[in-house]
Amino acid sequence: MDNGLVMIARGYKMEVGTAPDHAFDSIFSGNTVEMCPVGALTATTYRFKARPWELKRIPSVCNNCSVGCNVRTDVRVDKIMRNVSRANDAIDDGWLCDRGRWGFEFVNSPQRLRTPMIRRNGQLSAVSWDQAFYLISSRLGDIINKHGKKAVGGIGSTRTTNEEAYLFQKLLRQVIGTPHVDHHHGHFPGPRDSMTGKPWMMTNSIAEIEQASHIVLIAADPYQRQPVLDLRIKKAMKGGAKIYIVNANETELDRFALQKITLPVQGAGAAAKVLLSTVVRQENMKAPDEALRAKMVQEDAIMRGHEEALGNEVTAQLRELAHEIAQAKGAIILYDEMATLEAGSEELAADLQTLAVVTGNIDRPGAGVGPLFEDANSLGARDMGLLPDALPGYKPAEETGMAYDEMLSSPQLKALFVMGANPARHVEKLSSSLELLVVQDIMLTETAQQADVVLPAVTYAEKDGSMTNIDHHVQAIRQALRPLPGTKADWEIIVEIARHMGAKWSYASPKQILLEIAEENPFYTGLDWVELGAQGVRTQEQEVARA
Repeated sequence: MDNGLVMIARGYKMEVGTAPDHAFDSIFSGNTVEMCPVGALTATTYRFKARPWELKRIPSVCNNCSVGCNVRTDVRVDKIMRNVSRANDAIDDGWLCDRGRWGFEFVNSPQRLRTPMIRRNGQLSAVSWDQAFYLISSRLGDIINKHGKKAVGGIGSTRTTNEEAYLFQKLLRQVIGTPHVDHHHGHFPGPRDSMTGKPWMMTNSIAEIEQASHIVLIAADPYQRQPVLDLRIKKAMKGGAKIYIVNANETELDRFALQKITLPVQGAGAAAKVLLSTVVRQENMKAPDEALRAKMVQEDAIMRGHEEALGNEVTAQLRELAHEIAQAKGAIILYDEMATLEAGSEELAADLQTLAVVTGNIDRPGAGVGPLFEDANSLGARDMGLLPDALPGYKPAEETGMAYDEMLSSPQLKALFVMGANPARHVEKLSSSLELLVVQDIMLTETAQQADVVLPAVTYAEKDGSMTNIDHHVQAIRQALRPLPGTKADWEIIVEIARHMGAKWSYASPKQILLEIAEENPFYTGLDWVELGAQGVRTQEQEVARA
């Protein structure tokens, strides 16, 4: 459905080319190389770089978006030479986008960090690991003695493994004793939806998108953000699904949509309100909620303000769409996680979840609702308790800590520990009250450049672990390369810091950490490394058995 390749001329003069006046600019162009039956199409990134029999082939998972497409990583002399698709029908349907195929150069980058560094006289200087660990534990101890445990905060990552996210929050909560744990994510009212009791995630699977009669995308652009999900939506369209786009911006799917509703900038929150209000007021709700109906009546003046902001034409289009959703055989409503951070969209997630519930589009095949997360382990980070108000498994925290934005600006915070994240990109300047900034990452990011201690971590290709994709498939990440000399895996760094602070941790591998997670987290009950296998397991919440 993108501008593709054509055959030029005939007979022995036939050759592969592009359509006249059209570039081959598809985000899925690399698949033609993989499918070419005679090897005539090759990738410049791999051509003449290695012989196939020299390659070590490792099954892995793409680290570049939240879909979690399966890949085979081909390695030669501790360097990734190429990624190729590895079919997993439940997730990627055998496809791989160009970002997943060629977006691994950061692993091979000469800019990778190779040694711990501490700041001396305003400059970062190389030191040994022991020196770095001693300085961190000593400085944290001084800050805790002077300002208390709550003067320390931690910002985790959406690209590290489940095991590393779990240990990171455990270090902060149990070893250091601070409740201030978070990561960069969308705005969701609490760890779980109050109406359904479900955590904020897609209630349908990726494969079930093909069964939907209606697919509604609100402030989302899968082609750019989750490309292989875009293919699944187009496959559903070929099967008869109706696609509706509700967005302020142009998207690639606009040309395939039955209707595109163009919103004003930052209008997604108001659009969700109109959709929900229309169903509650004008449609026969499949899950009647009189309290919700009464609330809508009380907020009539507010709703008129939303409708005026959207305009008469857009409001009318949204009301028609609300009717379609209410009457649909099965509607799937998806929205971009980061759209919830826009002004006026604070209740976007809750309103769309409620919309799915009252129209009966939840907990059945071909129907669902949920956010399209940003990164490879965004959902795993939430599962593992990288939230200020929830422990692993979304259990309520005894004390709510500072949220992400608060930690970046609060004068009460004196030490900040950052793992695999770059919060400096979200603020003009980190808080001047910080006395200690520790960053562990693979590159000298903007945040690392301001750090007092920098710890060099490994990439996903240099360690084992698990990640959880957009529809809660838990998949194994397998080590393909030897770690870059001088670096350590994030989980190893966390374990060493805990030991230097007096904790008697004895974790020897990610497999051991996963077993502990499976014992405590109801979404991972019974999981182990063997069960993850080659294609992962889609897990649901279960009761955790306790002695």
